[in-house]
Amino acid sequence: VEHASKLDSKQRGRLMALLAKTRDARTEPAVRLVLSQYVEGRFAGEESRDARFALRLVYGLKLESCRALVLQVFLKFRQSERLDGGLRSTLPYTMLDLADATWVPALSQKLSEPMERLADGAVVDDDELSDAEISYTDQLFSQTTAIRVLGRLRDPRGVEPLVNVLVDAE
Repeated sequence: VEHASKLDSKQRGRLMALLAKTRDARTEPAVRLVLSQYVEGRFAGEESRDARFALRLVYGLKLESCRALVLQVFLKFRQSERLDGGLRSTLPYTMLDLADATWVPALSQKLSEPMERLADGAVVDDDELSDAEISYTDQLFSQTTAIRVLGRLRDPRGVEPLVNVLVDAE
């Protein structure tokens, strides 16, 4: 665990998979390291599966000390990444489980960003996404996740951004 940053991506991936199965609180330093490296942009494509395993540990162990890192991973993550290592399914559940009132401003900001408009009748084609479709799917993921977490928090500061989303025709 102490030397996880010195491992190549394949070994680090195996280590994180093993640690995720152990559910041992002593893995917290490795979890923090992997999440911070993801935020720094050190992982690409399938290598982000290490962050997925780290998020599983955060979720399973309720590692409250990782809350700030979980929000940073959310802000960095793009749902449109082809090989996201499974983050699109793990990240929302981790955020819902560890929802923190300090996240309200960042989540509200995600809701205030205008949605990319798609042409009327447009169908999002997963094989060949246009720039507009990429932007749309990223915004849809981040706004949907933000809405769910703000709803879980029941913080009054989240009401106005949620209402604004409801009244927006897009």
